[in-house]
Amino acid sequence: MDAADLGADVINLSLGAELEDGENSAPRTMVDAVQYAMEKGALVVAAAGNDAANADRYVPASIAGVVTVSAVGPDLGLAKFSNYGSSIDLAAPGVDILSTYPGGRYAYMSGTSQAAPFVSGVAALIKASEPDLSVKELTNRLVETASDLGKTGWDSQYGYGLLNAYRAVQSDSSQERNPKPADTSVNSLKADQTKLSLPPNGSGTITLTASLKNGSKSAVAAEDVEWQTKDKKVAVVENGLVTATGFGKTIITATYGGKTASVPVEITVSKLEASKTTLTMKPDGTAAVELTASYGDKSKETVPATKAVWKSQNENIAVVQDGVITAKNLGSTYIHATYGEKTVKMRVAVTITRLVASPSKIQLKPGASSSINISAVYGDEEEVVTSAVDWKTGDAKVAVYRDGEIVAKGFGSTTMTATYRGKSVRISVDTRLKQLQADVTRKTMAIGQTLTPVIQATYSDGSVEQVEEAVIWKSSSEKVAFVGDDGEITAISQGTATITAQYGNKTVRISITVAP
Repeated sequence: MDAADLGADVINLSLGAELEDGENSAPRTMVDAVQYAMEKGALVVAAAGNDAANADRYVPASIAGVVTVSAVGPDLGLAKFSNYGSSIDLAAPGVDILSTYPGGRYAYMSGTSQAAPFVSGVAALIKASEPDLSVKELTNRLVETASDLGKTGWDSQYGYGLLNAYRAVQSDSSQERNPKPADTSVNSLKADQTKLSLPPNGSGTITLTASLKNGSKSAVAAEDVEWQTKDKKVAVVENGLVTATGFGKTIITATYGGKTASVPVEITVSKLEASKTTLTMKPDGTAAVELTASYGDKSKETVPATKAVWKSQNENIAVVQDGVITAKNLGSTYIHATYGEKTVKMRVAVTITRLVASPSKIQLKPGASSSINISAVYGDEEEVVTSAVDWKTGDAKVAVYRDGEIVAKGFGSTTMTATYRGKSVRISVDTRLKQLQADVTRKTMAIGQTLTPVIQATYSDGSVEQVEEAVIWKSSSEKVAFVGDDGEITAISQGTATITAQYGNKTVRISITVAP
């Protein structure tokens, strides 16, 4: 297209590729580009291909209107590598051709890529001397002045024969020889598409090639064809342009010169996919689902939610409208989405995946409290449900739940259980005393002397405090040393005694020696 826009009279395409399995026509982009160039007045020449195969399966060789070139060797026989078939128009030398090569060098190369430029070069010579020739006139000049090879007339190996530069350049356009039979009536009509698959509202072009009874082929102008569609609700056609109007299958027929070509057309969804196939939701929660449709032409698109038909298998559990699912009650169901006669289903589970406590382990000293949150997890969603939880404690003397907090009541350890909608989570509570220490563990005293030790408690939460109340004091020998409820020790008489301080199931001992 760029070359044509720049005014090229001849475009050489020494390139090609075989259609993939399942493909029956040239890529739309390449067909459009070739047609664009021809409409701009450029002759398009293409290599037939080098796989010793049918060129009708190769592009751009098989595109209508392209001058397709096979390769011959020095003996003028078809080169062993050259493609062949109904697409061949001309043959040209393609074995051991001196060619330019990367690195500023020359090399002898073989291929239809070497043959095609001979035709392009001769076309340029003709165009230089007769610039007003049309693409069709230039094509006719090349094929009508070719030297016949193989069977008389056109054949699938050499087309109309070997390119003849001298004849082509010397021929008088006003008195051109016509080696073809005079009978130019249509023998058969062939469409470039054997089947046309389109997306909804999509379009595609059908081009026709007529095989004439004189052995030649000719591209058929779309406006000269009578076009019809079997079902306008599926697709319509105008001058070869087919436009999808709805889902389904139909047949486009083209009639020209008394011959008819038919092309099946289908607008169908080959695959429907949902962005989510499994959803876990909470009651009253919502989730949006996106649909992607794959069509017969291998294209994909996001389907507008309003164009699909949505249905819930159980609306007591979940409902759906335009792709938005709303959970109603606990349970599970399926949501179905239908588009273009394809259906995809999504499983919806309205259920609690698990119950989570934060924190799940609590260490406190008696009398202290810690706030706690209980969350219900629904798939990817989470909801705080602390106020709606049922609580149970293993030992109410150790800890209880009150107004969003765990309150430590006494020393020990217990497990508290939070239950919500059939799911439970456990919280371990530790209120044990970790350590009890006295500032003195051994002391020698005189009779009548007093001593009040300092007792320090370390709790499971790591806090430390001096304790005075709730400590139980005891002397192993009150005749030697007496201890009061306040922890004051009095030396009574000569001897030894052990004073014990008990607090929170921990005991600390102080050895007392009373000297005379």
